[in-house]
This record gives sequence, C-alpha cells and structure tokens, in this order.
Amino acid sequence: AMTAVAMMPPGAQQQALAELRAAPSLDDWLNGLLGTPTPVPPQGRIAFGRYGVDTGRYDIILRDLATGEEIFLLAQASQPAFSPDGRTVAYHSWQPNALGLFAATADGTQRRLLTRDAHPEDGYPAWSPDGSVLAFASLRLGDGMSRIYTVPAHGGNATSIAYGEYADYAPEGDVIAIKSCVGGSCGIMLTVGDAGSVAPMSG
Repeated sequence: AMTAVAMMPPGAQQQALAELRAAPSLDDWLNGLLGTPTPVPPQGRIAFGRYGVDTGRYDIILRDLATGEEIFLLAQASQPAFSPDGRTVAYHSWQPNALGLFAATADGTQRRLLTRDAHPEDGYPAWSPDGSVLAFASLRLGDGMSRIYTVPAHGGNATSIAYGEYADYAPEGDVIAIKSCVGGSCGIMLTVGDAGSVAPMSG
C-alpha cells in the first residue's frame, strides 16, 4: 500500500492515505485505487466429456471449480448439459445398446431416453430457460445435413425446426441461436420456436 502511495504526486498522497484509513479493508482500498476489482475465486461445478486414451471412450466428469476435485458422473457419455434447476443432465450416450440423446438425474442415476425415435447422431443438447424443452442437433436423416430438433424435457417425439447445428436458447426462451447458412451467408442465425424460419443475427 505504501509503495502505491509513494508513486503518487504529492498532492494525491494525502488523499490516498485518508481513503486508506476510511476503507473497510486494504483490498477495498486497492480496488478503488487501481480500478481493477480482485477476481472472485471460481465457484460451482462444471461438467465435461473426457476421452480416455487408456479406456478408448468418453466419460462425463464433474469438476469442482474451487477445489479442483473431480467426480466421475457417467460412463460412455459426452456433451453434458445441465437443466436450469441443476437436477437433470442431458447428454449424448455412446453405449452400444443405448446410442443417442439421454437424460439422467444430477448424480448420474435414473437414466432415460429423451427421444422416442432415438438416433445415434442426436447430440449437443441445450435446455430452454424454463427447463421444459431441449434443442439438439442431428444428422439422423442420413443426407449429410445437420438439423436442429426440439423435444419435450420429459421425452417424446423430436420436431425438426431448422437446418443447422450447435443450438442455444436466448434467455427469454422464444429464440434459439444456431450455426447455419441462409442465402449463401453462414454464421450465427436465429430461429423462433418451431416456426422453421431462420434469420441472421443482427449486430
């Protein structure tokens, strides 16, 4: 603290010392002086798919951001996406007898198929903000064209809504951002609900 004060012009030193005495803590004073808040340590957990060279498969791992502790969640699975309430994880299953889009409780138990017409190409799930619907990408029609589908969170038939991949819902829940191409222009596009219309995202 004194080093920082010593580097100031003489007129500013007295003001800085007065602010230091009045500050709740040294960190608060330094944050105000430098204008750069001290980063808040990361909290919570992140889920990710990890490929094991020794096992030759993907598994889903939970990592505590504060401690670095890792917990094994699901075997032969990747592309995890937690529901907004954190109680359910949607994922792509690589199990030979259960390929496709599945969901499980947050501890990796009570697994269930999400789409009645399951397909091994279904993946990259994204939850709607209210947790009632998932969007996902698939090459299920076999024509090499990726499409975006929606399916109820409790499971059911998939509905095709647009050509594209890598879907993500807007916070309001009525718009889905996707990677797609329209009229020769490719990039991030927006589609509304199940309407099927796709438009470039404006700046």
